[in-house]
Amino acid sequence: MLAALLLLLTASAQAGVVRAPAAISRAALTPGAAAPIAPLPSFLNVADPADAARLSAVIQAAQASPTAVAVLAKVERFVADRGRPVVVEIAKIRDGGTYSLDSGIVSVRRCDLVHDTPRATVEVIIHELQHLLQTQRDMPSDLLEAEVEAYLVDFRVVRELHDVSKPG
Repeated sequence: MLAALLLLLTASAQAGVVRAPAAISRAALTPGAAAPIAPLPSFLNVADPADAARLSAVIQAAQASPTAVAVLAKVERFVADRGRPVVVEIAKIRDGGTYSLDSGIVSVRRCDLVHDTPRATVEVIIHELQHLLQTQRDMPSDLLEAEVEAYLVDFRVVRELHDVSKPG
């Protein structure tokens, strides 16, 4: 079956019908195999390259939330305007996530990223990226409204990613 699929992709690509991906892994075509992880978008840098696959999996999971996609698009435009990517560090911190106004670094708690699914960490990253976006409006970081706004975005993402209407 795998050989037939590869032959079909090759023939279709040669005929100009379908463009096959530049690289396709055998694992990607194996039933039950995990989907390959896409590279990080260029507007995000991970502080430790060893964490790139984990962060990339979170960003990939974020694509299932229209709100998360909208926040990521705004971050991409913000980064293009300022000329440098956002640095995300996976760190041993007490809170689920933080955004440092001084350094501009988004931090995510390592144990959450290691022990939870990527989808469970999406809302943390989106919440902290919302704080980054608030800096372009010169919103004071200690303003209650800034935290409320970030939590409203966070709650929308949770609702879109997890069916919260079902009990249990």
